[in-house]
Amino acid sequence: MSTTTLNGTETTVDVAETDSVQAKPHKPTSEEIYEVAADYYEFIRDTYTGELYAYSRETGLCEPLVSRGAFAARVVRLAQLKHGRIPRSQAVAEAITAMQGEAANAPSRPIHLRVANKDGVTWLDTGGDKLILVNAGGYTTAPVTDGFMLFRRTPVMEELPEPEEGMFDWMPGVGRLWEIVNVQGPYRLLLLGWIVHCIINEIDDFPILLIQAEQGSGKSFLLRILSRLIDPSKDNGGSLPQNEDALAVSALNTRLLLFDNISRIPPQKSDLLCRVATGGTVRRRKLYTDAAEGVYSIRRPVIITGINLGTMNNDLAERIVKIELKRPLDSQRKALADLEDKWKATQGEIFGALLLLAAQVQDVLEQGRVDGVEVPRMTGYGRMLAAIDLLTSQREDMPATHCLNDYRDQQKGMSLEMVSDEPVWLALDQNRSMFTVKLEDVTSNELLRKLQGTFRLEPQELGTWKKPPQSAADLTRDIDKCAPSLRQAGWNITYRLGTGNRSGQRLWTIQAPRQEGIE
Repeated sequence: MSTTTLNGTETTVDVAETDSVQAKPHKPTSEEIYEVAADYYEFIRDTYTGELYAYSRETGLCEPLVSRGAFAARVVRLAQLKHGRIPRSQAVAEAITAMQGEAANAPSRPIHLRVANKDGVTWLDTGGDKLILVNAGGYTTAPVTDGFMLFRRTPVMEELPEPEEGMFDWMPGVGRLWEIVNVQGPYRLLLLGWIVHCIINEIDDFPILLIQAEQGSGKSFLLRILSRLIDPSKDNGGSLPQNEDALAVSALNTRLLLFDNISRIPPQKSDLLCRVATGGTVRRRKLYTDAAEGVYSIRRPVIITGINLGTMNNDLAERIVKIELKRPLDSQRKALADLEDKWKATQGEIFGALLLLAAQVQDVLEQGRVDGVEVPRMTGYGRMLAAIDLLTSQREDMPATHCLNDYRDQQKGMSLEMVSDEPVWLALDQNRSMFTVKLEDVTSNELLRKLQGTFRLEPQELGTWKKPPQSAADLTRDIDKCAPSLRQAGWNITYRLGTGNRSGQRLWTIQAPRQEGIE
């Protein structure tokens, strides 16, 4: 028998013996390498990505089944301990190819990164030797090695805080969080709902968290604290991904994507972020291949910090929840070292409080107590806020909250801000009386003629620097861009496709909001 350490776990290897005398050491063949690896690993295929993994029966964790890197090194070590000699690289490659063949033909199993959902239970991989189980009854722990849920880990992952046990109320622990981070007013519950939404949901629509403030307001510190509560990693936040491949690599290796001190989001990167927030496919070249391409469907929570991102498109704005930080006065500023010490002293209580709140929210959602609530586009997050509103309304030690309404108001304000300098928006607003009575079945060309007088105004008179639409096609495109914001402001804008002489043309129905809805 021989003992070694693999993946942080002490492993005993049966060494070949004959008549109590160790067999003569020899370089193991590919078949012998395969056999020794199969004693410790099960070869499987991931349901989500189709990637191939080796599941360790001793550690309870999965690692990529590739012919280079840490897994190959462990296989070499196992074979060396078993047979007394280091195997040839060609034999190792052949053995791992055989393992890949077995994994590719095996029934797929879901392999999770940090969070897993099944049968009303959320499983959190702490990054250590435990899993945390959260359900409507509370939270508890289980060993990683129980094998009920399969997790993989990446080199950048770090451990979650150890939650305090025996907690009965989430409010005091959450209060400790507000003592550390510079978040005030209604933003607190918007942020709290976002954290809990990320903790208990593996696959859902995740609003992009935008932390916006002046320099010196604690944006980067808040980003680090949120990372430690959701997905601790060595990544402290960098620039936006350069392309789809870079985004795929980041999303496959970390559950929480962090982008710190961003000044603007170009359209192409805006589209990538939208796909990550609400689900979409990304492509990347498979590891250690020249041409094979992997296509992955990825949803990940995203945090972006910046002073002011400026103009962004409506698609991205609809996927954002914004947290604005006030710059503290010099007399209110706290030393970073003191905040870090306070975090270390209270992190278990804070994390335990968030888990307890997550369990109570899970109970509300499972009972269907917010099923009839109208929610915005990011429905999962909206339901989360509705559940928190319901829980706070039942408490006697705090006033009832309206964080879902706060989120709706924020969405409306951001939506209107995004189109405030659009010529079509300004023209419709200036001609509001024309649309008090519903205008039906008007073509884009007819609508352009009705608004032509306004579009002929000088830009400063119209209140924008942008060029107004010059054709019916331009107007159609600009209405499509502004329609979500117009509806947020109470306008009725729909269309149908015409027939006959108007076949294929859009026929618009437009009506201005009622007088009491005017801002």
